[in-house]
Amino acid sequence: MEPVPSDMRIPPRVRIVNTVSRLVEHAIYWIAAVLLVLLLIVVVAGTLDVIVRIGTEFQILPRGRMDVTQILSLLGLFLVVLISIELLYVVRLYLEGRHFDVETILIVALIAIARKVIVFDIEKNDTSLMLGLAAVILSLSGALALLRKFPRSSPSWERD
Repeated sequence: MEPVPSDMRIPPRVRIVNTVSRLVEHAIYWIAAVLLVLLLIVVVAGTLDVIVRIGTEFQILPRGRMDVTQILSLLGLFLVVLISIELLYVVRLYLEGRHFDVETILIVALIAIARKVIVFDIEKNDTSLMLGLAAVILSLSGALALLRKFPRSSPSWERD
């Protein structure tokens, strides 16, 4: 009996689905690559903005003295740039290995919440928002602690 060619054993619908699936994967890859470049531009622009703002703050009289509002504003901008750098890392990991690093994403979320807490204005916000931020911080910290205590092992089908 003569062997059947492999492409004849696969039904036409399955071949179409496989082709469309590959096209979607390529599209997602290139979209992520474009987003990586755009995010890099944002990080560079944000870094330049931090440098310019520090320079202008130290030129205003009295020299070298900033009030709390200026410091918090500058720190908030600095943390936004730091969050953007972490997001660059996450997108780069995705492009290289087609996976997201959960620990890095949790750290990015914690940095974002820390930024919110640092620039939090008690006079303008109510206590329920502060309690909500505390709950988010506790849940993210707990998730990060659990992730570090019980590292994810590969699924059984990958071990074989």
